[in-house]
Amino acid sequence: MEGYVVKHTFRHFLPAAILTSIIVELRVITDGILVSRLIGPSALSAINLYLPLDSAFEAIIAIFALGASFLAARRMGRQDYAGASHLFTVSLVGTSVIITLLTAVSALFFQPLVSLLASGESSVIRDYTASYLLWMLPTFLVMAPNCVLRYFVNIDGKPRLVTASILVSFLLNPVLDYVLIRFTGLGIAGAAIATLISDLAGLAILIVHFLWKRTSFRFRMPAEWASVLRASFLTGIPLAAMQFLFAALDLVLNRVVLFFKGAAGIYIWAVVMQVISLSEMFINGVAEMNQSIGGMLLGSSDFKAFRAYLRQTLRFLSITLLAICVLLLAFPQGLFTLFGAEGESVDLAEGCRVLRIMSLFLIPLSLVTFFENIHAVVGRERLALTFELLQAGVMAGVPFVTGLIAPELFWWSFPAQAVLLFAAQMTSTWLIQRRERSVRAPFLEEVFPTDVEADFSVAYTRASVDGTIEKIATIAAICELPPDQENSLVNCCADYMNQLLARQAADENLKGTFEIRLVDKTDLTSVTFKTVGRPLQFDLEHPDTLDYKYLYGVNVTTVVFNK
Repeated sequence: MEGYVVKHTFRHFLPAAILTSIIVELRVITDGILVSRLIGPSALSAINLYLPLDSAFEAIIAIFALGASFLAARRMGRQDYAGASHLFTVSLVGTSVIITLLTAVSALFFQPLVSLLASGESSVIRDYTASYLLWMLPTFLVMAPNCVLRYFVNIDGKPRLVTASILVSFLLNPVLDYVLIRFTGLGIAGAAIATLISDLAGLAILIVHFLWKRTSFRFRMPAEWASVLRASFLTGIPLAAMQFLFAALDLVLNRVVLFFKGAAGIYIWAVVMQVISLSEMFINGVAEMNQSIGGMLLGSSDFKAFRAYLRQTLRFLSITLLAICVLLLAFPQGLFTLFGAEGESVDLAEGCRVLRIMSLFLIPLSLVTFFENIHAVVGRERLALTFELLQAGVMAGVPFVTGLIAPELFWWSFPAQAVLLFAAQMTSTWLIQRRERSVRAPFLEEVFPTDVEADFSVAYTRASVDGTIEKIATIAAICELPPDQENSLVNCCADYMNQLLARQAADENLKGTFEIRLVDKTDLTSVTFKTVGRPLQFDLEHPDTLDYKYLYGVNVTTVVFNK
């Protein structure tokens, strides 16, 4: 049975994480709609040609920021907040320096970069691409600290602050788009400047939060900063590699589509990429939760809660993707109308046919990406990276080969290769499970933890509390604690639960059940209490160490007794 606290945490984090992801993707879609309608489809094509570079910079940032934030989440799960602060500082400074250097190199080789992105395109599209890129380069300098701060605010249990930051950027961006494109004569450059200004506004919100010290992280540069940066890089590669590979993949697919389908195909492909962004809204939101909630649950060795979380996540994602596919199958023409296809030399019938085919591509593609992320989170970095590389190679190679051999099946090659890739991925997890009995397919999470653990779900009743105290006393007797520590552990748990009962009698905000997790290790025994509700902290005199955190609407109190 899935725990009440896990369900609450999922519901608390999910709306903010998904809304954040939706806003990020809607910014790209809104830019596409406004640019296409105010300037023309050629401008939309130019933005699509720029996206591989944007994806490359995002991937580089994500490798360091995701790796550091995931390691920090696991450190926080072990109550190592100094180590988490070191990861935060190194990630923020290191990523900003690296992106500044790469931006300078891009500016130095500006014209060759434009030629690479817009090779084979008309002079109009090349000029649009150059104008847009020129003003997007400074945006990368804002993107680096923005992304790092978002990841760390999320794992600090404040996803709604991230949502607020991105929401401000989202609301400001289309207004500035319209004003700068329509009234200043800047054209497509106005769209890039609007993005820069709106990103600065969002960054300001996050900076104020950290300056006011409303966070678990402090700016502390460790002496061993190089090793911390290296650890973040190695951890982040499997978590963010797909973003980097997609940057190269976007560039290759643009060339492939142009070669086989011409300029009309590029416009259809640009709309298809907007459709793929719809599924990425939910995939990216779920990935944020996997790294934040999943990292903390694994860091605290709470495998039972982790499995319950995974089941809820996969259920939500499957239902959402199915709904998107049904809408695309039923109303494909609406998307082309939205992106200004009226009156242009666009074959709407062909475009609708392609969108319907691509709707079958979304579910297997998204599930492959989801499981790659989960496998990286549970420590199967090699498996995750293998399928990320395989996915990139297959997505580029299969359409090209199909276009040469059977051009009429070009668009069908996308859903076909995604289904085969997903089947191969699931088969691999099954084979690993057969070889390693301690894991379970398809997530490959631990089934048999190495530490002795016990979990209790306790109702706010005297009978339930008294029964749990008796069970804890029985377990404490076999934990090989010194007699005084054994008594202290039982008394501490009884003290906490009795205070909870008293608070619940006076505060109806404490609902459902609360959860207790006891873990016995070779050198210590720890007990973690989780309650849903407003911030709630009690004074407990017995433990050697006491830590309290309020994360995702859950009070998390951990007490430690040394052996």
